[in-house]
Amino acid sequence: EIFSLDELIAEFDLPKVNKGNPIFDVEKLDWVNGLYIRKMDPSALADSLLPYWQAAGLIKQDNGQLMLADDTKIEKDYLEAITLLERDRLKKLSEIGERTKYFFGKPDYSSEMVIWKKSTAVQTASILKELAGFFGAMSDSALSQSEIEAKLKSFIEEHEYDNGSVLWPLRVALTGMDKSPGPFEVASVLAKGLGKAEVVSRLTEAADKLA
Repeated sequence: EIFSLDELIAEFDLPKVNKGNPIFDVEKLDWVNGLYIRKMDPSALADSLLPYWQAAGLIKQDNGQLMLADDTKIEKDYLEAITLLERDRLKKLSEIGERTKYFFGKPDYSSEMVIWKKSTAVQTASILKELAGFFGAMSDSALSQSEIEAKLKSFIEEHEYDNGSVLWPLRVALTGMDKSPGPFEVASVLAKGLGKAEVVSRLTEAADKLA
């Protein structure tokens, strides 16, 4: 049961304290901490996460300007968009660096990882090139999550691809991870923060890995 600090103070009564051996359940503590994180305003949570991104060497500040390690400027709303994607998955603020590092620099992964289990290197490289063209042709105003999802689903249907052969390499090319927020969301946030060209570049590089 979750109590606020004021509720705990109001309910506390020393005679009710159990005299038996106490148990400190770290797993439950993480769960409770996650609940508090999910209740935080995205802007306030992004402010709380900022020191952890900085400690991980992913971003830095110069006179209040947020920048990537390579001095590329980013805006606070980019951090808020990343925060919204990860808020429901976080148990501790310190997890944010490892979970989101691909939003601040190109991911590193093996060429084998990008291949969907039902596909081949040649097929995957071809699909990745098509995806690079797909995103390159989209207007900047059409890069919302809903637009990307709708258009990608139509793309998959028109080409008679199965979902995994398209969405798996898309996810890995953008994140370098097998577990992450969905590829539609990731693509939209990346385009918002680093530009459509970054999405296209990662897809092209993933295709080149398989050449």
